[in-house]
Amino acid sequence: MDSPPSRVVLIIPRLVGCGNVPPNRRADSRAGVTSRVSYPSKMRDGQDSPATLQYDILQYITSETTVRRGETTMRMGWKGFMTVGGWRHVMMAVVLLGWMASLALAQDVVVFRYSPTHEGVAPSDIQMPVAMYWRYTASPAPQNAAAPAIVGDTIYYACRDRLYALDAQTGRVLWRYPVDQPLNAQFRTTPAVSEGIVYVGATDGNLYALSAETGRYLWAFRTQGAVLSPPTVVNGVVYFGSADGRVYAINAKTGESVWRSGFRTNDAVNGAVAVEDDMVYFISADQTLYAAAAPTGLLLWRLRLPGTLYALSPVVSERNVYVAVSNVLYVLQARSGRQLWARTLPDDIITEPIAGNGLVYVLTRDGRVYAFDNTGKLLWNSKEPVFTHPVLAPPTLAGNVLIIGTARGGIYALDATNGNVLWKYLLQSSSSTPERPTFTDITATPVVSNRTLYV
Repeated sequence: MDSPPSRVVLIIPRLVGCGNVPPNRRADSRAGVTSRVSYPSKMRDGQDSPATLQYDILQYITSETTVRRGETTMRMGWKGFMTVGGWRHVMMAVVLLGWMASLALAQDVVVFRYSPTHEGVAPSDIQMPVAMYWRYTASPAPQNAAAPAIVGDTIYYACRDRLYALDAQTGRVLWRYPVDQPLNAQFRTTPAVSEGIVYVGATDGNLYALSAETGRYLWAFRTQGAVLSPPTVVNGVVYFGSADGRVYAINAKTGESVWRSGFRTNDAVNGAVAVEDDMVYFISADQTLYAAAAPTGLLLWRLRLPGTLYALSPVVSERNVYVAVSNVLYVLQARSGRQLWARTLPDDIITEPIAGNGLVYVLTRDGRVYAFDNTGKLLWNSKEPVFTHPVLAPPTLAGNVLIIGTARGGIYALDATNGNVLWKYLLQSSSSTPERPTFTDITATPVVSNRTLYV
C-alpha cells in the first residue's frame, strides 16, 4: 500500500518592510550604533596551491537539535500579507508534492546553519521526485533577509525593525517584537532559540532575549557596535560577535557577561562564532581567524587570512576548521591552527563551505560547485556553470541533496554525490508578466526542517 503524500513547502519571505499584526507586548526603543565593513582587494598568487599560512600559537588547551514525531498527512501551504506606511511584506508559499514515508520526523533548526559548528547540514532530508503543487508570487526586492529559526510549528525570523513568530502550518502571526513603535535599529541576523528563549542581534548594538512563546522582552546585552553576528548557544552560553571588534559570551538565562574577548580586533566580527570541544572560532574583518577557549575567552591561536573574505563564518567539522579566502579553500587543525591542506580554484569562493557526508563543498563565482574529501582530493566538480546569477547566501545540504539559492530567483537542487542537477525552479515576483518577467533575489540561506524548505 502506498504511503500517504506529505508536503515539501517552500516558504519565501519577501522582506520589503514590516507589517501590521495583532499587538502583543510593548518594548523600549534604543538608540542605534552602526558600523560599515570594508574588504580588501582580491588576492591572486598564480600558484596551483597557495603558500602556507602564517599563524601565531599562543597557548594550547588539552548541537542542539530537537526531534519529534511529525504529521503524515499532506497540508496546504499558506500565504499572508502585511502592510504599513507604504511598505509591503509578503510571505509566499510554493508547495512541492513528494512521496515519503508514512511516519515523518520533524526536526528543529535552532541556530544559524543548523549547529554550533555551522557545517550547513540540515537535520532533515528532501525526498525526490517533487512536483509543483501551487505557488503564490510576491513583490520583488527583499531587504535585510535572514534565514529563519524553526522550533516545532513556530518560525522565528527577522524583518527589518521587528522579529516575528509565525505558525508554520497556517502562516498566522503569533507575535511580533516590538509590538507598537519599531526599534531605532534593524534585526539582520538569524535568530537562535534555546530553552524557551529567542536571541537576536540588532544594529543598535544589543543582543535581545525574548520569550519564544509570547515575544515578551526579557533582557538585552549592550555592545559598542552593531550586532550582525548570528548568535550561537551552547551549554547555557550565548556566543556572538560585534562590530566593535569583540566576541562576547553571556549567560543564556540572565544576560550577564561570562567573558568578553580580552583583545580587540582591528575590525568588525560580523560572522557567526563556531563552537566545538571547548573552543570558539571566529573571523574578523581584519582578515584574521581567531581561536579562543570557550570557558574563558583566552586567545589560543590566530591566523592571518590573505585575500578577500566573502565568507565571514568559519566552519568546524570533525575537528577541522574550513575557511574560504579569495579563491582558496583552507583546512586547518582545529586544536592548533596548523594547516592540513589547501586548494586553489579558478575563481573566488563566494560563500561559507558545507562540510557533510565526509565531504566539503564550495561554490565559486563562475557558477561551479566543487566537492573534496577530507584529504583534499577532488571528487567532482561542475564542468559547466550550474547557475548564471550570483549566489548571495550559503547553500544547504539536506541528505544527499545540495540546495542553492541565487539572485533573480534561482533555486537549484544538486545530487551531492556527483553534482548532477536534480531540479531547478525560478521564483517570479508578483509584478511579473509574460511580457516583462521579474524575479526575486534569494538572499538568505535555504533552511530545511521536516522536509520543508524555507528561503
